[in-house]
Amino acid sequence: MALTAQQIADTVAFHGHLCPGLAWGMRISEAALAVLGARDVDEELIAVVETDNCAVDAIQFLMGCTFGKGNLRYLDRGQNIFTFARRADGRAVRISRNPAWQMPEGALDQSAHTAAIMSAPAADLLLVEELADYIPPDKAQILPSRPCAACGQPTMASRLQTLAGRELCPACLADELANAAMLHPIGVIRNELIAGAAPSRARSARSVIELDERFAPALLGIEENSLLQVLYLLDRAPLDAPLQQHRKTDPAKPLRGVFSLRSPHRPNPLGLTTVRLLEVVGSRLVVAGLDAWDGTPLLDIKPYAPEWDDGENPATR
Repeated sequence: MALTAQQIADTVAFHGHLCPGLAWGMRISEAALAVLGARDVDEELIAVVETDNCAVDAIQFLMGCTFGKGNLRYLDRGQNIFTFARRADGRAVRISRNPAWQMPEGALDQSAHTAAIMSAPAADLLLVEELADYIPPDKAQILPSRPCAACGQPTMASRLQTLAGRELCPACLADELANAAMLHPIGVIRNELIAGAAPSRARSARSVIELDERFAPALLGIEENSLLQVLYLLDRAPLDAPLQQHRKTDPAKPLRGVFSLRSPHRPNPLGLTTVRLLEVVGSRLVVAGLDAWDGTPLLDIKPYAPEWDDGENPATR
């Protein structure tokens, strides 16, 4: 169905000016309406757009698809690809620019460019593909809002994410992650200790530290050390650990601050154990005395240094 002069004028008024991007949007909408027909009821037609350029304004105006109603979805892919569907029967069509179409010679300015788009045969200008078994997006839902723990702004519950026990909106989550110290596991710990055992009370007679092959060169000379300190992530510890706890989780014992305890439930769940090195096999270390569950992520390995790790630091004497 061809757009009327009035529809074109109204679309231009909605957008604010006539430009090549709006012209593409009008021709794309025209092609979609030719397949799907005009909307009978509000929210009947759905548009999924993969760009945020001027073409989307024409689609909003001519097809009645808007963000507020939930029948306009944006995929940030930077491509001029548009998918349209009709809820009543699921009929859908995918429309994109035809890469074979070339601007006519002499159409150098925006006005000529726009006129060329508006006058080109649709079959030359666009690729139109009907989609079988397309599943349209769900209708818009009214979701409850809860305050972001950082900025306090009410945020849709579906957009809140939990970090260290706090519900954060996407902006605050990005800020928190940007300012966080990022640690990357360098290997994994393997032994017979299964989740549920208490690492502080169980030490493995034999654990295998499987180092990522990328870090194998860092093991040069490690066999000269009989004792190592292994730093690991307590990845199954709760993130909202209380700052005061009972020693060994025994409620009969008095509360103490977590920094005076060896509890695995900490603000930053890190574990540190001194182990005996038994064997080095390629990028694998066989050690004794490690109190970490099987599958625990490894963060670092250091040689045990008595002059630093026993008693006072000699620099403070």
